[in-house]
Amino acid sequence: MIKRREIFKKNLLYIQKFNSQGNNTYRLAINKFADMNNEDMSVCEQEEPSGLLASEKIVSFNISEEDVPNSFDWREHNAVSPVRDQGTCGNNLDFLYIVFECIATEDDFPYEGVKQSCDPIEDVDKLYIDGYTTLGTYEWSLRTAVSRQPVAASIRISEDFRYYGNGIYQGACGNQGHAVLIVGYGGEIDEEKYWIVMQLVEL
Repeated sequence: MIKRREIFKKNLLYIQKFNSQGNNTYRLAINKFADMNNEDMSVCEQEEPSGLLASEKIVSFNISEEDVPNSFDWREHNAVSPVRDQGTCGNNLDFLYIVFECIATEDDFPYEGVKQSCDPIEDVDKLYIDGYTTLGTYEWSLRTAVSRQPVAASIRISEDFRYYGNGIYQGACGNQGHAVLIVGYGGEIDEEKYWIVMQLVEL
């Protein structure tokens, strides 16, 4: 208990110092990770599985700029569900890299946030998946794809992201893998461009 209190005090000072600088585009906030240090968080690190993407296809878009809106947000179209708490550390990448044969509704097959064998999905409405594609590394490809559907992605986060509160995040990349769903983007010419992401863990 004393250890956790000392870690919390240290992290609180870090958050307060960061927010007091006043020249950042985002702010940090206390959340459920505030009493954890880097050693604690290291158990959440998860390597991207190898071999699962062997049959992937790289997709490119032959679409004019006029056909892609300057900004878009799938939340405004009721196309994404609320943020879910992933549960134990390391589960977020499971959302991204497990290849599902089909998808059922959450009422029929709820996510429980623990590792266990999946029960067969019988006698429920299912949406079957016949494949997937991987985007190229160009920003235009991602922007075009997001204007047509939400896109799953893996990002490398640093300590700042652990305490993210609000604003446009511009922190450095880190070593810890984290799965997100890109649901939109924005930023006109001469404005700060940004992606809208939903984390697979509720901070």
